[in-house]
Formats: sequence, C-alpha cells, structure tokens
Amino acid sequence: MEISNHEIKKALKIKNAVQYYLDMTKEVNIRSTDVFPYLVRKGIFVQDKNNGLFFRRFLKRLYKANMLKSLIPQCTYVPGINGEIFGEWYFNINSSRSPTKNAECSEAKNDEPIIITIEDARKTLYDLIEGRNPDTGKLIDRLEDPNLYKISQSLKIFTEIEDNVDEFKNKPVKDIQSRSNRDKTLNSLQVDPEVENNPVYSVDEIRKSHENAYKPWTSEEETHLTELFEQGFTIKEIARKMKRQNGGIKSRLRKLGLKVK
Repeated sequence: MEISNHEIKKALKIKNAVQYYLDMTKEVNIRSTDVFPYLVRKGIFVQDKNNGLFFRRFLKRLYKANMLKSLIPQCTYVPGINGEIFGEWYFNINSSRSPTKNAECSEAKNDEPIIITIEDARKTLYDLIEGRNPDTGKLIDRLEDPNLYKISQSLKIFTEIEDNVDEFKNKPVKDIQSRSNRDKTLNSLQVDPEVENNPVYSVDEIRKSHENAYKPWTSEEETHLTELFEQGFTIKEIARKMKRQNGGIKSRLRKLGLKVK
C-alpha cells in the first residue's frame, strides 16, 4: 500500500498535535475517540457522527503500510479479541527518541555503514520543514543551533516556492531573491524584460483577479480542494471557487497525490 506525500504531511501534523495533547494532559493510554476532538479543533479532521471514523481509517492505512510507528510513534494498535474486526488505537508519549537508543547509536563502530531508508529520509526532511530537530523532535532554536535553523528555513522556502512552480512554467525568470517573507519572495519573480512581447508578472497584479494566489495552503483548504476534485468539478471551476489560478490548483492536487489529467 502506497502512502502519498499529502498523507505523510497529515500524519506528521497528527504526530505533533498528539504530542502536545499528551504533554498537556499527562494521561496515558488515551483512546482515539478521546484525542479526536482535539484534532478537530486543530483543523486536521472534520467532526463526524462516528467520532473519528475517518481518523481511524487513516491510522489503519498507515498501519497496513507499516508506516504508523515511523510517522505517529505515539500510536499503538491493539487488535480486537478473537479476531474481531474492530480493534482500538491508543496514544502514549513518544518514547522512540529515548536516551538508550541514542547511546546505542553512539556506540556503533565508526566503520559501520549508516543505512537510511526512504521513509527515514522523508521523515527527517518533513521534521526540518516543520522547524523541528529530527533527533530530538523539539523546535529548532535559532540561537542555539543557527546552522540547523538555516537549513530548516531554506527547505521551507524552497518547498513553498515549489508549490507554485506551475504558475511560472514557460515564463523566463530573470532573478529569484531568497527572502524570509514568502510574498516578497514571490513578488521578486519577474519575466525577463528582454523577452519580446512578454509582460512583467507580479503577485499583486495576479491577486487582482485571483485573490488567494500564492497564499500558503491551510489543511482546511486542502480538504475542501480534495472534496471538490472528488465531486467531479473541473480545474477551472475549482480555481474560481477557491480564488486561485488553474496552475496553483493543479500543483496542489499533485502534491496531495491526486491524478490530474
């Protein structure tokens, strides 16, 4: 079973939200039905009449793909008794980054090769994009670890620009200046004036007709986009409803792992 990049991002959001919830409540063996209302408040899921049916289905997908522990290490699945269909999902504080594990790593021989799987690489990159130290799971402190902070911010800026690359496809770009402010970064993208008959494009101009163009996508917008796409709306119709450009809609759908014609 293949897990899409969108599902990995969603799983990492759940991991961070659950960790905060566990740290806040100090409870143990929390069931999925107990933590689900908090995930709804965080905008990761929408409330349903079964108190988290789609949440549990999502966990089951990760479990069957053998990626649950790597993406949401606080979660444990307990199968139903005597082969019953329904089991239960329990959450406890993440102990996967224990001192014992780090000690074992430090004792490894220097000449032993370090094996990194694709899943490990993905998890490390998404931790960095979210501004977390992959080794400790804590937010990266700009003063304590400036180099890692710089890497984290660079990855974040790069992925945000990548999300909108379709908007500038086939438009010669003269210069891209890296800035911490995303809108300023995108405003610096201009078509080379030396190219005959090509106008200069800016975010401000584009937003006159597409209000939400180049704005960061929220989890609620991604859910709405997925629903519209699955309901059969065309790219043009979705773009009009969400006040974005066609290319931005296509790019985000691909990021969510949905096939676009």
